[in-house]
Amino acid sequence: MAAASPIHVISLDRTPDRWRTFQADNPGIAVARFAAVDGRSVDRHALIEAGLAHADLAYTPGAFGCALSHAALWRRCVETGTPLTICEDDAILRGDFPAMSAEIAQRAPKAELILWGWNFDSVLAGRLFGETPFAMGFDQARLRASIPAFQAERTAPTLLRLHRALGTPAYTISPKGAQALLARCFPLRPEPVFVPLLDREIPNTGVDIAMNAAYPQIAAYVAFPPLAVTRNAVEASTVEA
Repeated sequence: MAAASPIHVISLDRTPDRWRTFQADNPGIAVARFAAVDGRSVDRHALIEAGLAHADLAYTPGAFGCALSHAALWRRCVETGTPLTICEDDAILRGDFPAMSAEIAQRAPKAELILWGWNFDSVLAGRLFGETPFAMGFDQARLRASIPAFQAERTAPTLLRLHRALGTPAYTISPKGAQALLARCFPLRPEPVFVPLLDREIPNTGVDIAMNAAYPQIAAYVAFPPLAVTRNAVEASTVEA
């Protein structure tokens, strides 16, 4: 996959504090702010009538806005024919993110999506050596206490084949990958995904779950260790409301 530039950060106009926090957390990294779709202004019935969502989908207004924001950038990726790097505004990037992510992406010319980070309160799962499954769990509290050390880290990550990871703090997507996600995730539907280690199905309550259903079907990879993390502060989430 070719390097993607600039980095697009999804952020709501009505939450400037989140944008300021992103800038403070990621000093010196050039990004372009993308005005997120505000779920409060989304007409759910219009989405259903347009064939973009099923009537029995359990999405909050914020989840709809988040999904439509990612989809808008996927369409831009397809239209421009160039890869895009997409971040959410609670992402914390490693200090060398622009250079390292570009280097890693260029090493994986067939990748359609590279996830640079995930939620540490859940599971990362994928495949090694073709079809050998793996699953890992993490300590979110300790991650939150280790953010300065994370940002100072300079170890080059390895790319692993991705099947499951909750959260989308940062990822790079190719035009082929964007087209596949648009086709696979929409219409948004109540399709659960099975998560190893948790040993249960998780309902589709957000676009990251819809993306999880697509990961095994596309050339999706994850950087390990991550180049992006998130505090994953549910109490400050704009998706839950």
